[in-house]
Amino acid sequence: TLLLDTKYGISDLDDGLINIGTKYCFNHNNPNCKECPIKEFCLAYKKQKGLIKNYRTWILIKGA
Repeated sequence: TLLLDTKYGISDLDDGLINIGTKYCFNHNNPNCKECPIKEFCLAYKKQKGLIKNYRTWILIKGA
């Protein structure tokens, strides 16, 4: 329902989430959660900080 009655599609939402993740969450020694525009919806920000600090992009690529 988030995209209903808008000009945006699911790919726009996906691109936006990827952008937010790379700008605020992943690949940073100190993730910038306080500035994140969707922190109110983020499980890691609210309850499980380890989701951000323990699952960085380089770890996922290294294990591939």
